[in-house]
Amino acid sequence: MLSRIVTKLGQEGVGSVANAARRKFQIWWYSPKIEISPTRLTLKRFGTRYGGWTVFETTSLRGSRIVSCGAGEDISFDISIASELGCSVVVVDPTPRAVEHVRSVIQCVSQGWPGDQGYGHRGSQSVGNYDLSNIFPGQIVFVERAIWSKREVVRFFAPQDARHVSHSIVNIQHSQRLDQPDGYIDVPAVTLQDILEENNIEQLEVLKLDIEGAEISVLRDVIEKGIRPKQLLVEFDGLLFPSTKTRTDIKFTDSILREAGYNCYHRDGQANFLYALRAEVAKWERALDELF
Repeated sequence: MLSRIVTKLGQEGVGSVANAARRKFQIWWYSPKIEISPTRLTLKRFGTRYGGWTVFETTSLRGSRIVSCGAGEDISFDISIASELGCSVVVVDPTPRAVEHVRSVIQCVSQGWPGDQGYGHRGSQSVGNYDLSNIFPGQIVFVERAIWSKREVVRFFAPQDARHVSHSIVNIQHSQRLDQPDGYIDVPAVTLQDILEENNIEQLEVLKLDIEGAEISVLRDVIEKGIRPKQLLVEFDGLLFPSTKTRTDIKFTDSILREAGYNCYHRDGQANFLYALRAEVAKWERALDELF
Protein backbone atom coordinates (compact mmCIF):
# COMPACT_ATOMS: atom_id res chain seq x y z
CA MET A 1 0.00 0.00 0.00
CA LEU A 2 2.74 2.47 0.98
CA SER A 3 4.71 1.70 -2.17
CA ARG A 4 1.64 2.39 -4.35
CA ILE A 5 1.10 5.73 -2.62
CA VAL A 6 4.75 6.71 -3.13
CA THR A 7 4.55 5.68 -6.80
CA LYS A 8 1.36 7.69 -7.32
CA LEU A 9 2.91 10.74 -5.69
CA GLY A 10 5.91 10.43 -7.97
CA GLN A 11 3.79 10.08 -11.09
CA GLU A 12 1.14 12.72 -10.43
CA GLY A 13 2.64 15.06 -7.85
CA VAL A 14 1.51 15.94 -4.35
CA GLY A 15 -0.96 18.60 -5.48
CA SER A 16 -2.78 16.30 -7.90
CA VAL A 17 -3.04 13.49 -5.35
CA ALA A 18 -4.26 15.92 -2.68
CA ASN A 19 -6.94 17.31 -5.01
CA ALA A 20 -8.12 13.80 -5.86
CA ALA A 21 -8.34 12.91 -2.17
CA ARG A 22 -10.25 16.11 -1.43
CA ARG A 23 -12.72 15.37 -4.22
CA LYS A 24 -13.32 11.82 -2.95
CA PHE A 25 -13.98 13.20 0.52
CA GLN A 26 -16.44 15.77 -0.84
CA ILE A 27 -18.30 13.09 -2.81
CA TRP A 28 -18.56 10.95 0.33
CA TRP A 29 -19.53 13.87 2.58
CA TYR A 30 -22.29 15.23 0.35
CA SER A 31 -23.64 11.89 -0.86
CA PRO A 32 -27.20 11.28 0.40
CA LYS A 33 -28.17 7.83 1.57
CA ILE A 34 -30.40 6.14 -1.00
CA GLU A 35 -31.97 2.94 0.26
CA ILE A 36 -31.57 -0.09 -2.02
CA SER A 37 -34.48 -2.54 -1.71
CA PRO A 38 -33.82 -6.29 -1.99
CA THR A 39 -35.47 -8.34 -4.73
CA ARG A 40 -35.42 -11.88 -6.07
CA LEU A 41 -35.76 -10.73 -9.66
CA THR A 42 -33.07 -11.12 -12.29
CA LEU A 43 -31.03 -8.03 -13.11
CA LYS A 44 -29.18 -7.73 -16.41
CA ARG A 45 -26.75 -5.14 -17.69
CA PHE A 46 -26.90 -4.04 -21.32
CA GLY A 47 -24.06 -2.15 -22.97
CA THR A 48 -20.47 -1.22 -22.18
CA ARG A 49 -18.92 -0.47 -18.83
CA TYR A 50 -19.20 3.24 -19.61
CA GLY A 51 -22.52 3.46 -21.45
CA GLY A 52 -24.35 0.41 -20.08
CA TRP A 53 -27.26 0.23 -17.64
CA THR A 54 -28.80 -2.47 -15.47
CA VAL A 55 -32.51 -3.32 -15.70
CA PHE A 56 -34.97 -5.99 -14.59
CA GLU A 57 -35.19 -8.50 -17.45
CA THR A 58 -38.95 -9.05 -17.42
CA THR A 59 -41.34 -10.56 -19.97
CA SER A 60 -43.03 -7.17 -20.41
CA LEU A 61 -39.69 -5.60 -21.36
CA ARG A 62 -39.36 -7.80 -24.44
CA GLY A 63 -40.57 -6.01 -27.54
CA SER A 64 -41.50 -2.92 -25.53
CA ARG A 65 -40.86 0.75 -26.29
CA ILE A 66 -38.42 2.71 -24.18
CA VAL A 67 -37.13 6.28 -24.07
CA SER A 68 -33.40 6.83 -23.62
CA CYS A 69 -32.34 10.42 -22.88
CA GLY A 70 -28.66 11.23 -23.18
CA ALA A 71 -26.69 9.48 -25.91
CA GLY A 72 -23.25 11.02 -26.24
CA GLU A 73 -21.03 8.79 -28.34
CA ASP A 74 -21.93 5.52 -26.62
CA ILE A 75 -25.41 4.14 -27.31
CA SER A 76 -24.40 0.58 -26.45
CA PHE A 77 -27.29 0.29 -23.97
CA ASP A 78 -29.83 1.23 -26.63
CA ILE A 79 -28.35 -1.03 -29.30
CA SER A 80 -27.87 -3.99 -26.95
CA ILE A 81 -31.37 -3.93 -25.47
CA ALA A 82 -32.90 -3.42 -28.92
CA SER A 83 -30.90 -6.29 -30.38
CA GLU A 84 -31.35 -8.79 -27.55
CA LEU A 85 -34.91 -8.04 -26.44
CA GLY A 86 -36.44 -6.51 -29.55
CA CYS A 87 -37.17 -3.18 -27.86
CA SER A 88 -37.87 -0.06 -29.89
CA VAL A 89 -35.83 2.84 -28.53
CA VAL A 90 -36.45 6.57 -28.76
CA VAL A 91 -33.04 8.20 -28.29
CA VAL A 92 -33.06 11.85 -27.17
CA ASP A 93 -30.02 14.16 -27.38
CA PRO A 94 -29.34 17.47 -29.19
CA THR A 95 -25.59 17.56 -28.48
CA PRO A 96 -23.80 18.12 -31.82
CA ARG A 97 -21.40 15.17 -31.52
CA ALA A 98 -24.20 12.93 -30.28
CA VAL A 99 -26.36 13.96 -33.24
CA GLU A 100 -23.59 13.02 -35.66
CA HIS A 101 -22.97 9.73 -33.87
CA VAL A 102 -26.59 8.55 -33.66
CA ARG A 103 -27.37 9.66 -37.21
CA SER A 104 -24.41 7.59 -38.45
CA VAL A 105 -25.67 4.51 -36.60
CA ILE A 106 -29.19 4.92 -38.00
CA GLN A 107 -27.78 5.37 -41.51
CA CYS A 108 -25.80 2.14 -41.17
CA VAL A 109 -28.95 0.33 -40.06
CA SER A 110 -30.88 1.64 -43.07
CA GLN A 111 -28.08 0.45 -45.38
CA GLY A 112 -27.98 -3.00 -43.78
CA TRP A 113 -24.40 -2.63 -42.54
CA PRO A 114 -23.93 -5.10 -39.63
CA GLY A 115 -20.93 -3.57 -37.83
CA ASP A 116 -19.76 -5.63 -34.84
CA GLN A 117 -16.06 -4.96 -34.40
CA GLY A 118 -16.63 -5.30 -30.67
CA TYR A 119 -16.97 -2.55 -28.11
CA GLY A 120 -14.01 -0.31 -27.34
CA HIS A 121 -12.90 0.43 -23.79
CA ARG A 122 -13.19 4.22 -23.94
CA GLY A 123 -16.13 6.49 -23.22
CA SER A 124 -16.99 6.72 -26.91
CA GLN A 125 -17.61 4.09 -29.56
CA SER A 126 -17.14 4.07 -33.29
CA VAL A 127 -20.14 3.11 -35.40
CA GLY A 128 -18.40 -0.12 -36.38
CA ASN A 129 -18.22 -1.22 -32.74
CA TYR A 130 -21.97 -1.88 -32.58
CA ASP A 131 -23.54 -5.17 -33.62
CA LEU A 132 -26.37 -3.91 -35.83
CA SER A 133 -27.20 -7.27 -37.42
CA ASN A 134 -30.45 -7.63 -35.44
CA ILE A 135 -31.53 -3.97 -35.62
CA PHE A 136 -34.19 -3.14 -38.21
CA PRO A 137 -34.89 0.30 -39.76
CA GLY A 138 -37.14 2.37 -37.52
CA GLN A 139 -36.26 0.44 -34.37
CA ILE A 140 -34.05 3.33 -33.23
CA VAL A 141 -35.86 6.67 -33.40
CA PHE A 142 -33.85 9.83 -32.84
CA VAL A 143 -35.17 13.03 -31.23
CA GLU A 144 -32.65 15.84 -31.73
CA ARG A 145 -33.95 17.92 -28.85
CA ALA A 146 -33.28 18.20 -25.13
CA ILE A 147 -35.65 16.75 -22.58
CA TRP A 148 -36.72 19.33 -20.01
CA SER A 149 -39.60 20.31 -17.73
CA LYS A 150 -41.19 22.56 -20.35
CA ARG A 151 -41.21 23.13 -24.11
CA GLU A 152 -38.84 26.01 -24.81
CA VAL A 153 -35.44 26.94 -26.21
CA VAL A 154 -32.71 26.33 -23.63
CA ARG A 155 -29.02 27.03 -23.32
CA PHE A 156 -26.92 23.88 -23.48
CA PHE A 157 -23.62 24.52 -21.71
CA ALA A 158 -20.44 22.86 -22.94
CA PRO A 159 -18.30 20.71 -20.61
CA GLN A 160 -15.05 21.99 -19.11
CA ASP A 161 -13.01 19.50 -21.12
CA ALA A 162 -13.55 19.97 -24.86
CA ARG A 163 -12.74 16.29 -25.41
CA HIS A 164 -15.95 15.38 -23.58
CA VAL A 165 -19.33 15.23 -25.29
CA SER A 166 -22.06 15.96 -22.78
CA HIS A 167 -23.60 19.43 -22.50
CA SER A 168 -25.80 20.51 -19.60
CA ILE A 169 -28.92 22.67 -19.35
CA VAL A 170 -28.17 23.42 -15.69
CA ASN A 171 -24.43 24.00 -16.32
CA ILE A 172 -23.69 21.36 -13.70
CA GLN A 173 -19.92 21.69 -14.08
CA HIS A 174 -20.13 25.49 -13.66
CA SER A 175 -17.90 25.52 -16.70
CA GLN A 176 -19.32 28.52 -18.53
CA ARG A 177 -20.68 32.01 -17.83
CA LEU A 178 -23.74 33.53 -19.46
CA ASP A 179 -21.51 36.16 -21.08
CA GLN A 180 -19.48 33.49 -22.89
CA PRO A 181 -21.56 32.84 -26.03
CA ASP A 182 -19.02 30.34 -27.35
CA GLY A 183 -19.53 28.25 -24.20
CA TYR A 184 -23.09 27.19 -24.96
CA ILE A 185 -25.53 26.47 -27.74
CA ASP A 186 -29.26 27.17 -27.92
CA VAL A 187 -31.36 24.04 -28.47
CA PRO A 188 -35.10 23.26 -28.53
CA ALA A 189 -36.37 21.36 -25.49
CA VAL A 190 -39.48 19.24 -25.00
CA THR A 191 -41.04 17.36 -22.11
CA LEU A 192 -41.36 13.60 -21.73
CA GLN A 193 -45.08 13.96 -22.34
CA ASP A 194 -44.31 15.60 -25.68
CA ILE A 195 -42.01 12.72 -26.62
CA LEU A 196 -44.59 10.09 -25.67
CA GLU A 197 -47.35 11.82 -27.63
CA GLU A 198 -45.19 12.40 -30.72
CA ASN A 199 -44.17 8.72 -30.78
CA ASN A 200 -47.58 7.27 -29.82
CA ILE A 201 -46.26 5.60 -26.68
CA GLU A 202 -49.06 4.79 -24.24
CA GLN A 203 -47.17 2.51 -21.85
CA LEU A 204 -43.53 3.38 -21.18
CA GLU A 205 -41.59 0.37 -20.00
CA VAL A 206 -38.23 2.07 -19.34
CA LEU A 207 -37.12 5.70 -19.09
CA LYS A 208 -33.39 6.38 -18.99
CA LEU A 209 -32.14 9.80 -17.91
CA ASP A 210 -28.44 10.56 -18.31
CA ILE A 211 -28.86 14.30 -18.81
CA GLU A 212 -26.17 16.09 -16.82
CA GLY A 213 -28.15 17.49 -13.91
CA ALA A 214 -31.43 18.17 -15.71
CA GLU A 215 -32.83 14.92 -14.29
CA ILE A 216 -33.98 16.71 -11.12
CA SER A 217 -36.39 19.05 -12.95
CA VAL A 218 -37.41 16.41 -15.49
CA LEU A 219 -38.31 13.83 -12.84
CA ARG A 220 -40.41 16.33 -10.92
CA ASP A 221 -42.27 17.17 -14.13
CA VAL A 222 -42.75 13.47 -14.93
CA ILE A 223 -44.20 12.72 -11.49
CA GLU A 224 -46.42 15.81 -11.46
CA LYS A 225 -47.93 14.81 -14.82
CA GLY A 226 -48.68 11.29 -13.61
CA ILE A 227 -46.32 9.53 -16.02
CA ARG A 228 -45.14 6.25 -14.50
CA PRO A 229 -42.49 4.28 -16.41
CA LYS A 230 -42.27 0.77 -14.99
CA GLN A 231 -38.49 1.08 -14.74
CA LEU A 232 -36.56 4.29 -14.30
CA LEU A 233 -32.82 4.53 -14.94
CA VAL A 234 -31.33 7.76 -13.65
CA GLU A 235 -27.87 9.19 -13.25
CA PHE A 236 -27.84 11.70 -10.40
CA ASP A 237 -25.04 13.84 -11.78
CA GLY A 238 -25.01 15.98 -8.65
CA LEU A 239 -23.22 13.11 -6.89
CA LEU A 240 -20.25 13.77 -9.17
CA PHE A 241 -20.32 17.54 -8.49
CA PRO A 242 -21.10 17.47 -4.76
CA SER A 243 -22.53 20.35 -2.76
CA THR A 244 -25.19 20.97 -0.14
CA LYS A 245 -27.63 21.91 -2.91
CA THR A 246 -27.06 18.78 -4.98
CA ARG A 247 -27.46 16.58 -1.88
CA THR A 248 -30.73 18.31 -1.00
CA ASP A 249 -32.02 18.06 -4.57
CA ILE A 250 -31.25 14.34 -4.82
CA LYS A 251 -32.78 13.54 -1.41
CA PHE A 252 -35.96 15.40 -2.33
CA THR A 253 -36.17 13.74 -5.75
CA ASP A 254 -35.67 10.31 -4.19
CA SER A 255 -38.49 11.08 -1.74
CA ILE A 256 -40.99 12.12 -4.42
CA LEU A 257 -40.17 9.01 -6.44
CA ARG A 258 -40.93 6.84 -3.43
CA GLU A 259 -44.16 8.73 -2.76
CA ALA A 260 -45.10 8.09 -6.40
CA GLY A 261 -44.74 4.32 -5.92
CA TYR A 262 -41.07 3.67 -6.74
CA ASN A 263 -38.29 1.94 -4.85
CA CYS A 264 -34.61 1.90 -5.75
CA TYR A 265 -33.35 -1.63 -6.47
CA HIS A 266 -29.83 -1.25 -7.84
CA ARG A 267 -26.90 1.13 -7.96
CA ASP A 268 -24.17 1.12 -10.60
CA GLY A 269 -21.00 2.86 -9.55
CA GLN A 270 -21.23 6.32 -8.03
CA ALA A 271 -24.31 7.85 -9.63
CA ASN A 272 -26.44 5.42 -11.70
CA PHE A 273 -29.63 4.04 -10.12
CA LEU A 274 -32.45 1.69 -11.07
CA TYR A 275 -35.88 2.55 -9.71
CA ALA A 276 -39.01 0.52 -10.42
CA LEU A 277 -42.66 0.69 -9.46
CA ARG A 278 -43.17 -1.35 -6.29
CA ALA A 279 -46.46 -2.75 -7.57
CA GLU A 280 -44.80 -3.98 -10.77
CA VAL A 281 -41.93 -5.57 -8.87
CA ALA A 282 -44.41 -7.36 -6.60
CA LYS A 283 -46.27 -8.62 -9.69
CA TRP A 284 -43.06 -9.81 -11.32
CA GLU A 285 -42.02 -11.60 -8.13
CA ARG A 286 -45.41 -13.36 -7.88
CA ALA A 287 -45.03 -14.51 -11.48
CA LEU A 288 -41.58 -15.83 -10.62
CA ASP A 289 -42.99 -17.80 -7.67
CA GLU A 290 -45.59 -19.40 -9.92
CA LEU A 291 -42.84 -20.87 -12.06
CA PHE A 292 -41.46 -22.91 -9.17
